[in-house]
Amino acid sequence: MIDDDRRMIRQRFSAAALRYAELADIQAAIARGLTQKLDVRGACVLDVGAGNGAVAEDLLRAGGRVVALDVARGMIDAGRLRLPQAAWIQADACALPLRSGCLDVVASASAYQWVHDLPCAFSEARRVLKPGGILSAVMFSRGTLMEFFQSLERAAAVLEKPLPFLRYLPAEAEVRAAMMSAGFKAFKLSTEKRTTAFSTVTALLGWLKGIGANSLARQFYWGKGLLALTEKEYRARFAQGDKLRATFDLVWIEATA
Repeated sequence: MIDDDRRMIRQRFSAAALRYAELADIQAAIARGLTQKLDVRGACVLDVGAGNGAVAEDLLRAGGRVVALDVARGMIDAGRLRLPQAAWIQADACALPLRSGCLDVVASASAYQWVHDLPCAFSEARRVLKPGGILSAVMFSRGTLMEFFQSLERAAAVLEKPLPFLRYLPAEAEVRAAMMSAGFKAFKLSTEKRTTAFSTVTALLGWLKGIGANSLARQFYWGKGLLALTEKEYRARFAQGDKLRATFDLVWIEATA
């Protein structure tokens, strides 16, 4: 199951690489927030889950020497075209192909939520950092798009339609436990909520597919009845004017090796 999940994530994000930049507005906004907090002048920096290179570009502009890592081949290819100055590596965050103690900073924006083993990923980040090195990351957590998932589950229950396995994002407590096990000298977590709105459930689903983040199984068939009832439940409980509110829960991580 884990191998299948990892393969699906790689495939989804590879397929989304060409349109990711034009669709991922909220990801771009939190990436800017992350890089604005960092002083990387002269530092050797690893960007975990580099995607198409938005974070890596800011880090280079700020004077860092950047290694950009992503699990998806399509993202690596798009990133290299956009930002050949960075060193691009296709690898898993749980198995960093870098020697211990070689980095000053590990940065990551909206990527760690997709990692299958957070304690392992954070331990790897700690391993490759020099003593006193910094991990600075932001990730989506459990409450993200809760309006959509609650509406879907209520609609499915009414129609007695079984749902496929849904991969829920890590809760803050899981992130904290993973950080505690990773061996950092000190760390701090903070949380934030951001909201946006979509015109319809179909628009939301199209956006998720476009950025590679659709967590519903490929073989899942919506059907008109379930889609319509999900829209109805959503509007009844989470309308924002004529649109549908969508919440994104963020966990910000600051840690010292």
